[in-house]
Amino acid sequence: MTDNTSTSTATVTMDDGAKLFVKVLGGPVSNTAKPLLIALHGAPGLISHLESEATFSFLAPHYRVLAYDARGSGASDGTPPYTHARWIRDIEALREWAGTADGKFVLAGHSYGGFIALDYALTHGDRLRGLVLRDTWTDGQAGSMGALARVVTSPRVAGKVDVERQIRLWSGNLESQAEFEASILEILSVYAPPDELVEKHNREQGINPGEAPAALEGDGSTKPRYNWHAQNAAFSQNMRTFNVRNRLHEIQARTLVMVGRHDIVTPVAFSEEIASKVPHAELVLFEESGHNPALDEPAKFQKTVLEFLQSL
Repeated sequence: MTDNTSTSTATVTMDDGAKLFVKVLGGPVSNTAKPLLIALHGAPGLISHLESEATFSFLAPHYRVLAYDARGSGASDGTPPYTHARWIRDIEALREWAGTADGKFVLAGHSYGGFIALDYALTHGDRLRGLVLRDTWTDGQAGSMGALARVVTSPRVAGKVDVERQIRLWSGNLESQAEFEASILEILSVYAPPDELVEKHNREQGINPGEAPAALEGDGSTKPRYNWHAQNAAFSQNMRTFNVRNRLHEIQARTLVMVGRHDIVTPVAFSEEIASKVPHAELVLFEESGHNPALDEPAKFQKTVLEFLQSL
């Protein structure tokens, strides 16, 4: 009997020879009768498939979940270019590699992965069974510069961060790998909800103080593999031209938009904009979450996602 919830890993070669690390949850990838969900992690050059795996593993009984390291991230090759067009071609290659019964699949994007998911929906919308967006924005320049301003003035880190280094981070002008790591580590706390909610969540999940999983990287068990070149390209080049505000009405896929009430990086207003302009979208606010409701309110997050997918 085939295990319908097994996990497998693979290395998939793209058309330019770049190799991507892929993990498939929910049984053999060859079982195309089972629907496919491809999950896009955030933060190029920082986050990896671990975030997607931790977020969507609960779907293994229902979906083949394809979690992978985007080119330039994790264990995948660092072969440039680091553009939305190239990352979208990689999604297409993975969709074809995994196979589907009708050519359609669900695309899920978190944070920066949401930017790419929106661009994919505008490029290949006919291939989407559904779109799942979590804590993302619609305008690269407004989003990144607004995030910079809110991060450096956050009471959690104000006066404790190197402001010039944060400017280089959010504008894509980092000078080294070490600077990338330092700039991320000094602002990790701003991705979480208020302290009293963090303490409440830890008690509910049986997590002892000091043992809470990292705010960005999945279950926090593996140190990120920093690639400052991918970060620089994403924020110095891609964010300069990424703006889907006037095209949201073109997205016809059923869309679930989720956001944490206390997210200062991709604040609620962006998700409200998406939900109001995408014709078949619904918005769910997570009142006790920061930048990652899947981590902050896992029970509500999983229920919300599963009900949406079952309605497709």
